[in-house]
Amino acid sequence: MHLCCKLNSPIIILSILFLTGFSGLIFFLFDEKTLNKIKVPGLLFALGTLAGTVMFHLLPEHFSTHTDILNFLVWAVPAFLVWYLPSFIINRNKNTTPSVAALLLGDAIHNMATSLLLVSVCITQPGSEWMLLPAILLHEIPHKAGNFGILHFSGLNRIKSLLLVLLSSSLFFSGMLLFITDLHINREYVVPIVVGSLSYTFVSGLVHEYRTTSVGKMLLWVTAGMLFMFLIHFSSGHNH
Repeated sequence: MHLCCKLNSPIIILSILFLTGFSGLIFFLFDEKTLNKIKVPGLLFALGTLAGTVMFHLLPEHFSTHTDILNFLVWAVPAFLVWYLPSFIINRNKNTTPSVAALLLGDAIHNMATSLLLVSVCITQPGSEWMLLPAILLHEIPHKAGNFGILHFSGLNRIKSLLLVLLSSSLFFSGMLLFITDLHINREYVVPIVVGSLSYTFVSGLVHEYRTTSVGKMLLWVTAGMLFMFLIHFSSGHNH
């Protein structure tokens, strides 16, 4: 009973985070004709938000507590190559599936790590989780919308894109299971793997668009996406 009482707050917090998976519903406000018109800039902007997530959120968070760059690369580079090599050897980037898979895996691992962190805070510092929540939401809402954009503009329809984002978001609840079973995740290895996977999604997306899009246009929209995530990070007070 004591444990159940302690978990009331985490359940509410993680449920709110799961709801960020519905951020992609904003795309349902537009018809397919309109979405096709913004497909290229939309994808590039979404890739920019992905790069911004890595540069302004994941990397600063990781290196604030872990300073071994070599150890980071030992995990990040193989994570990147795990996705790159099959794509290069089998289909030479003609199929977007490896990119989508890398995005979903990276996001799922990130969600698991975030949920475990929040549950730990809920238990060890009751009440502090509500102070962290606004900053996390400011990051997660545009991040999940960007993930939806990458999935949809990579060829998946809106329903499939939404369901896949929600599937990844459901792993926010994994923190409950990890806490109850006392299974710990070493974040020293989690972040490099996430960064490696998401970096492949970013690079493969750029390579795909490079064939038909000018470098100037690519830089404009990718930079806009990165700047957007920087502003989100800055406005959140660098809390997460």
